[in-house]
Amino acid sequence: MARKRKQVADDDGDVVDVPNQWTAMSEGTGVRRVGPSVENPLDHPPKPSFIGPLLVTFLCCWPFGLVSLIYALQVPTKWRRGNREAARHAAERSEFWMYAAVGAQVFVYIGAAIYYFTVYRHRPYYQ
Repeated sequence: MARKRKQVADDDGDVVDVPNQWTAMSEGTGVRRVGPSVENPLDHPPKPSFIGPLLVTFLCCWPFGLVSLIYALQVPTKWRRGNREAARHAAERSEFWMYAAVGAQVFVYIGAAIYYFTVYRHRPYYQ
């Protein structure tokens, strides 16, 4: 199946084919630049962090880490398909679930410490 070429309008209103979204025509042709720009930071793709979700999955609360990893893996695909809002949302959700996993693990450690110092440590020894 042939890939569709992106079409943009130049300053005169003529439609021009562009090979992909990161290509810009040469200067002086009157074609608007396609792709990320310095003026608009929303044109840049969100940076998906794969290391954080992986570490959280293996070292902390693995169910929340898996959710975070799944969202992080969706970011580049959604951005390449042109669904920028969904890519940003997936990056935000990935970060949320990563921090939720860290928070859940801290909560478990605090609960275990409270249990150890209040109940387990003072139990009678039966022989």
